Amino acid sequence: MVEHYARLDAMGVAYRLMPPKVEYRDGALHVTTDDGSVVYYRREPLLLESIYTRPIVTDSPEAYIFEARRFKARSVPVAVEEHMRTIRPKYNIESSMSCRERYSFAHAQSYGRHARTTRAADVGDWVLFRFDRAVECRRMRVATGNVQLPRYTFESGYVEVSYDGENFYRVGELECGAYTITYPPHPIKAVRITCTRRGNGGSWVAIQPPKIWPLLKETIN
Repeated sequence: MVEHYARLDAMGVAYRLMPPKVEYRDGALHVTTDDGSVVYYRREPLLLESIYTRPIVTDSPEAYIFEARRFKARSVPVAVEEHMRTIRPKYNIESSMSCRERYSFAHAQSYGRHARTTRAADVGDWVLFRFDRAVECRRMRVATGNVQLPRYTFESGYVEVSYDGENFYRVGELECGAYTITYPPHPIKAVRITCTRRGNGGSWVAIQPPKIWPLLKETIN
């Protein structure tokens, strides 16, 4: 594909680059590509980006994330394995909609498969994720719909977060049935998704288990 990049660029065709290869050895991050793309990186939680030009000496390799770019083309962001690690704290699902017996809320609560409701959502319907203990994290993604295909979702809606399990604060709008909370100021006790549009073209709503990335070492106070 590399030999066709220039032609795709000229035609304005969108395409995705292969991600760079990231290795941590001898106390430094070494990043390479094989297609001549430029690698950008940032160190969480900072948003400032820089161009990678030489190995990065660090004792916190998990804080760095890299992305290859060429004109409008991008790769998926990549990092060392520790950066991608997620956690699975215990939680319960509550909802204004009942669940199907075969795809009960327990499916999602065990971080196995998604759960399904017995009907599509109406305006005002909600799904609540309530954690046994407040969760410290740098990122938490909650989602309705299938994992591979954004179907059986809340077609539109908003997300609220609670730090004490009682008071909720609106933090964002759903996009394709999902939302990612980034660097919450306090440990999260509960997350609620509320639907603002009736129906979804299907006969149920799929509920995914939350995906949670823990705090990095350098962000823990």
